[in-house]
Amino acid sequence: MVHRRRGTEARYQPSKMQYKYKRENQIWHVFGVIGWNYKSQLHFYTGSGKGGRLMQVDYIKFLEDVVAPDWDTSLILLEDNDRAHGTKSKPTSQVNQTKLRLGITCESNPPVSPDLNPIEGIWRMVKQRLKNRGVFFNKLDLRRAIEEEWDKVSLEDIHESISTMPARVQALIARNGGSIPY
Repeated sequence: MVHRRRGTEARYQPSKMQYKYKRENQIWHVFGVIGWNYKSQLHFYTGSGKGGRLMQVDYIKFLEDVVAPDWDTSLILLEDNDRAHGTKSKPTSQVNQTKLRLGITCESNPPVSPDLNPIEGIWRMVKQRLKNRGVFFNKLDLRRAIEEEWDKVSLEDIHESISTMPARVQALIARNGGSIPY
């Protein structure tokens, strides 16, 4: 892609050209859990859908193999509105029936509202740290770097993210559901 202003000679300089590379299909999904005084290990998995997309059958297996074994029924799993999570499906769907069978209580975030999910701030921090490390050309190096940056996330970072939730909700109410500065 070339971005040039009209009428200036500088627009033909190579420094004004941007090259856009086609992104490969997603190779992993990364799952991590945070809570007050808690941070899980990361889990990497690949979906069976087109281009590595997560499908409901993948999510069911993940719930059974990763989430359920250590699940405390007093907890609530906060999910985004990914189709695979079954948040938009009927209560009788296979994924929702699996959650019920495993005793996993879920809440779904409103669509397009990552600002209401405390882990999104943590992911943003991890992604920024990865960006500061430069480009990774090897998938194994990228995976190691993601794990290293996740390990650097402190409980204080998590507490800060969670403790802002009441202020976020108040801001949302004050703006009648509009965007909030988080």
